Amino acid sequence: MYKKGKPDSEPLLVTLEKLGGLSPQEAIYVGDAESYYLMACNAGMRFLYFCNANHDPKIPNDVPKTNDHREIFSFIKD
Repeated sequence: MYKKGKPDSEPLLVTLEKLGGLSPQEAIYVGDAESYYLMACNAGMRFLYFCNANHDPKIPNDVPKTNDHREIFSFIKD
C-alpha cells in the first residue's frame, strides 16, 4: 500500500486520505518513538509523545507527552 516507510510522511498521508480525505492539520499522531515523531513532522501533523518512564532523548522536550491514553482528549483543541 505504501512505497515509502517511516519517517517518510507517505503512510500517514495515505491513511488520512483513506479516512475521508482529512488534512494533516485535522489529525494528531500519537507515537512512542522518534521515527513516529519524524513521520508526523514530515506530514505536517501534530504529535503527542506517548512516553512511559524512559524518555527518548531524540524527541525534543517541548513535544507534548502523556503516559495515559485518557489524556489525549485534553490535547485536542478545537
